[in-house]
Amino acid sequence: TACPSLCSAVRHRRWPHLERMPNADSLGWAPTAPPPCAFAGHDPEQEIDLKPESSEEATHRWTVTLGILGIAATMVSGELLKRRGIFRIPEAVIGLLVGVAAGGLSEMFESQTMAEDESFDDEFFMVWLLPPIIFAAGYNMNVPAFFDNLGPTMLLAFGGTVLSAAVVGACVYLAGQLGLAYRLSLLASFFFGSLISATDPVTVLAIFKVIGVRDDIFAVIFGESVLNDAVAIVLARTILSFNTPDADISLLTCLQAATVFCSIFLGSMLIGSLGGTLSALLFKGLGLARVDDKVPLEAALCFAFPWSCYYAAEALELSGIVAILFCGIAMATYARPNLSRHARTLTTELFETLAAIAEAF
Repeated sequence: TACPSLCSAVRHRRWPHLERMPNADSLGWAPTAPPPCAFAGHDPEQEIDLKPESSEEATHRWTVTLGILGIAATMVSGELLKRRGIFRIPEAVIGLLVGVAAGGLSEMFESQTMAEDESFDDEFFMVWLLPPIIFAAGYNMNVPAFFDNLGPTMLLAFGGTVLSAAVVGACVYLAGQLGLAYRLSLLASFFFGSLISATDPVTVLAIFKVIGVRDDIFAVIFGESVLNDAVAIVLARTILSFNTPDADISLLTCLQAATVFCSIFLGSMLIGSLGGTLSALLFKGLGLARVDDKVPLEAALCFAFPWSCYYAAEALELSGIVAILFCGIAMATYARPNLSRHARTLTTELFETLAAIAEAF
């Protein structure tokens, strides 16, 4: 159907009384332009072209469906293993096996579109998956126990991560020079070491919860596991900043790298702490905890501040991960007490749920 005819038919069906109204000529005036068409940007003389769905679009939707079912299968399998007391197989291993199975399906059907949709996207990971995990770790942290054991936690998170990166990078470089592994440059070797230097003791923490270890030991290991991710990311970014043709490894450049590392970390920490403090002042000033039926608004505002801190730090070429981590710690310390009881429960469980989904993804 032509566009004017379709517009006329829709108008007659939805507003039949408009057909009985006098036209413009009988009122003594005439429009200077034809009435606008509902399909802006199309030629009124053209026909509406409805194209059928392509096979690539259908394959993309099936890939998304397969991914969602894979996340559910990973989480269900992990829960069943925990109920049976099996901690040697963490949920991350199950997710890896599910990913291998999904890749096998794409190879079985010889679908290039499915293989491309299932491929790893580092930008999607850094923007949509990692921030919820880091923020939930900071927001749901046992903050008093964390600050009571801040000394050993910071020593392990900073000193241990940097030492691990240096040792791994040196071993990789020497192995390449001896012909025992692929030969990498010194900068690439230390970059590789910084990427794998952060450990994630999920299984250890799960066992600690079962056997009931002391709170200070649990707080040190949990706090170190949260901070070392941020430290490793900042360390890798600092090493990449020296990836220039005229880069020279010397004592001066090492001091420059340490300065860049500290400035990035401290600047990001300042942005996150400031955002968390401002959120606390906002919640206290609005007094939403004293007003009924404001739980959705409280939860929405809890989402606004951490992600604002994340993108602000990234815009300033700092670390959004460090910013969102300390925003979560600051909000857990100062903002959460100013929330209503239902909002505290909702935000805690909601952020934990998002983190669980992101980890399984």
